[in-house]
Amino acid sequence: MRTRLFTTFSALLLLTFGALAQSSQSRFNIPFEFHVGAATLPPGLYLVSPQGVSNIMLIRSEDNRHNVMVSTGAVQKLKTPEHSSLIFNRYGEDYFLSEVWTTGYDQGRGLTQSALEREYARVASQVKAQQTAVARR
Repeated sequence: MRTRLFTTFSALLLLTFGALAQSSQSRFNIPFEFHVGAATLPPGLYLVSPQGVSNIMLIRSEDNRHNVMVSTGAVQKLKTPEHSSLIFNRYGEDYFLSEVWTTGYDQGRGLTQSALEREYARVASQVKAQQTAVARR
């Protein structure tokens, strides 16, 4: 009986968190090639969604050809953003996903700099990285 109750409760919990993750999915049209962790993704339409209650974000192309899961940490803003957006650090013509913001929340998700981005930042140390935002589509 306990096993059955635990199994039922676990299934309901997974369904609930799955529904929450789907409801907070955002769609973005990213007009440039960009880096997420060790992956390089082409321009296109992307869906960005948290995975359950963990700090994992899924970045998935709308055609399902490109998928990346990345670990994130909390970042805070004083003002709640009016629109969901992705923030990229740009070094010359190279873009690195840096932050994910969701409409209505003053806490976003920040990505740790990858080894590749740290190398770009080191080489371009005399030039400050520019930030570029892509708003939700």
